[in-house]
Amino acid sequence: GGLQEAFVDQSGNDNTSFVDQGGALGAAHDASVTQGGNLNSAAITQRGGLSDAVVDQSGDDNDAIVSQGLVGTHVAQIDQAGDGNRATIGQLGLNQVAYITQVSGASANVASVDQGGLTGYNQEARLTQTGTNGNATVLQRGNDHLATVNQGGDGNISDISQSAANNTATVAQGGLTNTSTLVQSGSGNGATVSQDGDLHTSLLTQSGNGNTADLVQTGTDNESTIFQAGNGNTVDVTQGNSLNTSTINQIGNNNAATVVQGGM
Repeated sequence: GGLQEAFVDQSGNDNTSFVDQGGALGAAHDASVTQGGNLNSAAITQRGGLSDAVVDQSGDDNDAIVSQGLVGTHVAQIDQAGDGNRATIGQLGLNQVAYITQVSGASANVASVDQGGLTGYNQEARLTQTGTNGNATVLQRGNDHLATVNQGGDGNISDISQSAANNTATVAQGGLTNTSTLVQSGSGNGATVSQDGDLHTSLLTQSGNGNTADLVQTGTDNESTIFQAGNGNTVDVTQGNSLNTSTINQIGNNNAATVVQGGM
């Protein structure tokens, strides 16, 4: 390919960096790796065209992998200032943007963004982890999706899967050992999950179209399951204190459900 630029700056010890730009369709790639800590590893592979990848690591023993394939117009950035973090971004399609940030003080976190399908386009994911032992995963297929994850605390897990078109998902978790699973396989859905406290579990599935779900859990050991298979439905769940369970199934259209349990 042509019009390719790679920049590597290593100031720590025992760091490794690998940049591979090209392929038959490769053109206008820009790759930058900055490593200031020790024992860090970075790998960037760019194919397609008009791709931009940035890896910045200032902590120790971090690992970052960016793979940008066909078709092109990709933006990927990984910033890791903590220790022992792992971050992976894979982009295959058109007009995809992914940011992973694991800040100073964050350690032993795993973050992954998979954007793709050759027919996938206009996908954006932003993952931020500020705690320890967190795991955040975003899988995007289809088009015009936005996924945002912010996790602090210890041992929190977030898994977002988006397909079809025009879905928005936001997950925020603090505290200890919370788990959020969010699946959007319909189109035009919006979902927000906020879990603060310990040992919460949520499963939110939107297989219909034009649905909205808002979930807030505080306290300890609350559980929420939301399933929206119809169209134009709304859900609002708020659970506080401890040991509350709620299950909502919306199969028809234009339904509204509100659950408040346990106080706040």
